[in-house]
Amino acid sequence: MIRTNLKIDGDTYALSQGTDVEELKDQVRACVASGGDFLEFVVVGNRLVSVFVSRRTRVVVSIETVRHDARDTGDREHPYGGFFDYEY
Repeated sequence: MIRTNLKIDGDTYALSQGTDVEELKDQVRACVASGGDFLEFVVVGNRLVSVFVSRRTRVVVSIETVRHDARDTGDREHPYGGFFDYEY
């Protein structure tokens, strides 16, 4: 399975599978173009994250291969996991 990581000002977020990366990039561009706005996305564990993104924000997208996890659906109504979700 392919996992996309989003690094924002040094903090890394592993995106839930099925995240449309091109759409997310468009949302980042829109946040920057507007002078700053909140970017929302779902991470592994089906948890919603909201980060303020502006022209001064550094955003890096990277991709890696990981083992498939059937729980990683992107459904915020069914979160799972624990502290390991935040240890990058």
